Amino acid sequence: MKILIVNIMPAIGESLFFTPVFRIVKQAFPHAKVDALIAEDVRQICLYNPYIDKVISFDKRGRQAGLIEHLKMIRKIRETRYDLVINLNPSERASALAAFSGGKKVCGFASKFLKRFFNPYLIKDRSVHCVDCYLKALRELGISVPNSGDVKMEMEYDQQSKLTAERIWLENNLDDQTVVGIHPGGSSAGKCWKAEYLAELSDMLQGDGLKTIFFGGPAEIGIVEKVVALAKIKPVVLTGKLNLLELAAAIKKCSVFLSGDSGPMHIAVSQQVPVVALFGPTSVVRYGPYNCPHVVIQPAQNILANEDKEKLMEYITPEQVYQGIYSLLKKPI
Repeated sequence: MKILIVNIMPAIGESLFFTPVFRIVKQAFPHAKVDALIAEDVRQICLYNPYIDKVISFDKRGRQAGLIEHLKMIRKIRETRYDLVINLNPSERASALAAFSGGKKVCGFASKFLKRFFNPYLIKDRSVHCVDCYLKALRELGISVPNSGDVKMEMEYDQQSKLTAERIWLENNLDDQTVVGIHPGGSSAGKCWKAEYLAELSDMLQGDGLKTIFFGGPAEIGIVEKVVALAKIKPVVLTGKLNLLELAAAIKKCSVFLSGDSGPMHIAVSQQVPVVALFGPTSVVRYGPYNCPHVVIQPAQNILANEDKEKLMEYITPEQVYQGIYSLLKKPI
């Protein structure tokens, strides 16, 4: 039996949310070949997943954005002659790739205009956590799913990435230290904490003898440079220096990880690293840390209900975050 699971959403978090699906499907069909069609941007998230036989990446925002490339991808998929195609992304593009895949059975989420090609056609439940939404879809397809409390997001990495993380720890004298990883970014300004607060918190932690290390991609270089300029005790900076596999390996070595609602926060969850998650305008129910030790810090409910969404994160103080970190470290302040 040959199975294709489709989700071409390019966001890190969204790609991690459906990683439990591969384990569950493989356990339901232990002799099946299970392939994944995912966005090129997040290919590394699934690259070393032991429950995926083949990763097919699709660069829908770059070289494969045009109609001709979509048709080429459909032809490539059809060559495999899948027995079952499960689409977990109701966008027009993903729905089209699944609908015209040539699969003997095509099912899952779909756009309104292509739903007639799906049997069964499922509606995405946006009232629950994104992981639970995918688990619910599998149940509706008749696939046995464990209790949600036993399900975890998964991301594996290679030996080279592990060695890179170990080298970074060695070069920065982080071995045998309590390290707090910090990701300062988010997909919008309203998800980000102020540089002034990050610098103050980093100094508080390092003043206690802990070590802080800043992660992030090229988009976060500016805010981290500002943090470093403001900080009295300079943190370790890895911003813009790691790929996703190296990032996962480095986060795994942290004692606690601090982030807003971001992809790296979900990578930390996939590594079972305790997370302090700062939430402003986005839903904790849908996007919060899933089945790992965590503390969520939000502004008070009256502020959430009445304040400008872009300003919500300003109401979270360094002292609150400091307390949250120590609650997960289980160390006295």
